[in-house]
Amino acid sequence: GGHGRHGGGKPAVTFRVRASNAEAPGVMRIRVKARHADKSIVYSATAIAHLSGGDVPVVLTEKGHRSRNLHGKVVIPESETLGCKLVDVTITFGDQTIPGSDQGAVVAPGTPEELEPTC
Repeated sequence: GGHGRHGGGKPAVTFRVRASNAEAPGVMRIRVKARHADKSIVYSATAIAHLSGGDVPVVLTEKGHRSRNLHGKVVIPESETLGCKLVDVTITFGDQTIPGSDQGAVVAPGTPEELEPTC
């Protein structure tokens, strides 16, 4: 033998979870980005948005096969309280399960971007 790979080999796969701000009523967008993800590995994610009216489950779908980005949408009702909302994401990558989370803010309609809270 003797052709074992020395050193680290491929860079580790990393995942970044982003939840956008949203107006009430409106849509919060959830995005998962995979870096260094092998194209042949099956990859999916689900999310739970913790809204004041209850938890909303979301299935994220891949847009375009090259990017390895997953996207999902949470419909924010008009009755939703304003402020930061936690979104928990479960990423399934091959046989691994990777947890992630982010927060997005629910803001009043017409709020200028510079006045939106940073969660």
